[in-house]
Amino acid sequence: GGYGVFFESGATLSGFENNDIHDNAGFPLALDANNLDQLDEASTFNVGNGDNSVEIFSSNLDKPGQEVSWKALSNGTPYYLSGNRLTILSGLVINPGVNIEVGTDNEIRVDNNGYLIVDGETEGISITGKTKVKGAWKGISIFTNDVRNLMNNVTVSHGGSSAIGFGIPQVNVGVDGGDRLIITNCTITDCDGIGLFGESGSTVTQSGNTFSNNNIDIQLN
Repeated sequence: GGYGVFFESGATLSGFENNDIHDNAGFPLALDANNLDQLDEASTFNVGNGDNSVEIFSSNLDKPGQEVSWKALSNGTPYYLSGNRLTILSGLVINPGVNIEVGTDNEIRVDNNGYLIVDGETEGISITGKTKVKGAWKGISIFTNDVRNLMNNVTVSHGGSSAIGFGIPQVNVGVDGGDRLIITNCTITDCDGIGLFGESGSTVTQSGNTFSNNNIDIQLN
């Protein structure tokens, strides 16, 4: 009648393997960002649930001194970011094949000691709005100067619902002044603002990217 499995924020998940969570009225599984690296690629979530996504609450990913990976879920099952912000405060690698859907006016932010490596290699990675329209969610913002910040072969769509702030306007991907990102071979589409934005003083290294249906494709100051 509700969630299949629910881990409240602050709970600890120490292992998750070969589970089949199906025919629930709500989401099959919900948990916070600090537990997401425990999920495996063999478990299935995509049969008969009210929403066949794995829900991630609004939360901070904060594992000091660690680099964790988010795996591609079986059958293309997406991660759904339901809270108003996912803040990445430590190292995160998003693996090839991952699909992420972001809720209304929600944001992915890299801050403090965090860094983000999103390398789709040959398979690709998708980060889009839960609702597939321009301005469905807020976008990805980079507030760290870590040389590891990388996006390669990623599709980013439907951002720009509202301004990020601190000098970053409505964007799909925005980099704050003094901070950095390498972004290559990405597809940046359907932004109700600027597809790729670098504030004055930022270091944005970009090549091979494709832009379409954004209000403004790219603005690097």
